Amino acid sequence: MRARDLLLGFAALGAVAAGPAPEGPPLSGTFAKRYRVIEEPTAAPAYAFQDAEGREKALVEYGGRVVIATFWATWCGVCARELPKLDRLQARLGGEGLSVVALSQDAGLERIRAWYAKRGIEHLEVNRDEGAVLGSILGIRGVPTSFVVDKRGRMVGVVQGAAAWESPEATALLRHYLD
Repeated sequence: MRARDLLLGFAALGAVAAGPAPEGPPLSGTFAKRYRVIEEPTAAPAYAFQDAEGREKALVEYGGRVVIATFWATWCGVCARELPKLDRLQARLGGEGLSVVALSQDAGLERIRAWYAKRGIEHLEVNRDEGAVLGSILGIRGVPTSFVVDKRGRMVGVVQGAAAWESPEATALLRHYLD
């Protein structure tokens, strides 16, 4: 674990706020109850995770795209309902610059592939946070936890638990960052 990455993760967690800044993104409806703006956006950690081929990859490699980095596990019932929604979101907004990066906290690549196949997940990349190190750096306390990263690679918001990612409110928030 790199010290810089650890510091960035802790700085990001310390910046999680109770509500949006006055000039912040549009937040309304039930989605607003789950989403928390990071008042002082912090660079996404450069710590690597494994992609589908077992190569190292990092969130910073998605520069120029809006990223939803969601941490999940195969044993998590909420995740089993959440990831298909994020898969549909990726299909709908991926062409506009959104990348949903699903990071398994508990499974190897083959198990993730089987889990995706069983649930019809077709648009999310297979990724693994080996040893849940990146999740630990970011201080996640449970799964699912999702961070929104803007086009400049800054963590701008977080959702702990399930969220209404398919709602018009979530779409409005994401379009705010995509535009």
